Amino acid sequence: MTSALHNQSPEQLADRLGYLDGITKSAKAEADEIKAELKQREVNVARGANFVVSLSTSTSSRLDTKALAADLGEDMLADYYRPSVSTRVTIKPVTAKLEGTQ
Repeated sequence: MTSALHNQSPEQLADRLGYLDGITKSAKAEADEIKAELKQREVNVARGANFVVSLSTSTSSRLDTKALAADLGEDMLADYYRPSVSTRVTIKPVTAKLEGTQ
């Protein structure tokens, strides 16, 4: 199956991704602000014309591997570590230099 973006150059993809990244970051900032406002008001459920938003608190326990390694020794934990591979995408705007400027 061919990607819908197969005919775009890497440069065009970079520009589109940068544009969408800006929109995403702006939308996330606004969404985070709204979430904080609902949390501050101690709203449990907000029912709008198009969406219902519910807030709940959850607690999770996570293993403190640094403390465990300090207590048991790093060599005791070596067999339990597994590699994790990920790809990081960094997006930065191009800063064009105008002719005659530094």
